[in-house]
Amino acid sequence: MQRISRAVWVAGLVAGGMVAFARGDDCTWGPVGEGTNATVAGLTSYQGALIAVGLFTEAGGAPASYIAQWDGFTWSPLDDGLDDWAYAAIEFGGELVVGGFLGQAGAVPASRVARWNGSVWAPLGDGVDGTVRAFGLHAGALFAGGELLTAGGVPTQGVARWDGAAWSGLAGGVDGIVYALASYGGELIAAGDFTAAGGTSVANIARWDGTTWAPLGGGVDGGVRALLVVDGVLIAGGQFEHADGQPARNLAVWDGIAWAPLGAGLNGLVLTLAAYQGTLIAGGEFTGTNGGPTTFIAAWDGVAWQPLDGGVNSPVLTLAPHAGALYVGGFIGAAGGQPVSYIASWTCAGGPALCPGDMNCDGVVNFADISPFIAALKAGNPDNWPGPCPYLNGDANGDGNVNFADISAFIARIKAGGGCE
Repeated sequence: MQRISRAVWVAGLVAGGMVAFARGDDCTWGPVGEGTNATVAGLTSYQGALIAVGLFTEAGGAPASYIAQWDGFTWSPLDDGLDDWAYAAIEFGGELVVGGFLGQAGAVPASRVARWNGSVWAPLGDGVDGTVRAFGLHAGALFAGGELLTAGGVPTQGVARWDGAAWSGLAGGVDGIVYALASYGGELIAAGDFTAAGGTSVANIARWDGTTWAPLGGGVDGGVRALLVVDGVLIAGGQFEHADGQPARNLAVWDGIAWAPLGAGLNGLVLTLAAYQGTLIAGGEFTGTNGGPTTFIAAWDGVAWQPLDGGVNSPVLTLAPHAGALYVGGFIGAAGGQPVSYIASWTCAGGPALCPGDMNCDGVVNFADISPFIAALKAGNPDNWPGPCPYLNGDANGDGNVNFADISAFIARIKAGGGCE
């Protein structure tokens, strides 16, 4: 299928001049090294590496206790990792913050949430008293959502705020579990399974303006598991049939004024959403839509949901764009028909622009690029190159090839420093 340019939303789908997401072609599935030995529940980026958290105790065949990092070539642990499973991870204040059911990070006690500065683990104050299911950033603060009653000893309900020094509650919180958080329209959006926020009646999704809670229209009639803000709209995914009373099968769009469906929706629980190369991607437990089969992952082409080259063989829990690829984690054992181990990559042509010397796709040329540059020399051609960065980033002298003639130019690029245009 030919690559579709960004287009106007389908007439009548949502009022206004919002933009649809186009699905790319020339895309391939691939493994992420040897993967992990159990479920990957959350993915994020930190200091140029992909971070995976979940229920695993090995990554790349080596010990990695519930958290590991992928540098594009190898997996490695973060010190001694965690003592129990993690569900969510995010960067805040230059540190990696992880949350879940953990009670210790490295050798440090940490109640359900911990932070990593690249070298050592530390707690976030006294932590929280319940499982952390989601993180969100809003107004310069970190928000944690889940099955919370207190945070740092302060009463909270479902959601709490960390300002970098202390925890606080949010005007009574919500009367259930928060599974997703986002910042939209100058307000914090919380979503999950709840019917009240700050004492106000809501339907599984609410907004907090820093002082009080309010509903988002009529909300949705079932649980919400994912939120994504893109191109001025808020997209919610979960397991529901209606948004503000109108049909919206497991996906709905909020434009700041009203809810609308997103095509025919999907036929099962939506657990995660991401935007990759201008395309909206959904992952979860669904197996199809009105347009046909879409096994656990699907792309929105502006008109309908489309499969991703055979999809994956088990539910998807998390999606994360990183270094030119979309990483997919969950229970998966195959992607596009090829074996993977709980995590896979989906890479499309037309990814990051060429940047000679930048072999790890972090936007700069420095000593961190040396190992992948050597790997590119050894690969000898694009077919043997694991990526996900463009193979021709190794063409430092611009002659169209990646070989030993590029070494001098590559060294010069490192000495010159700087980033990519």
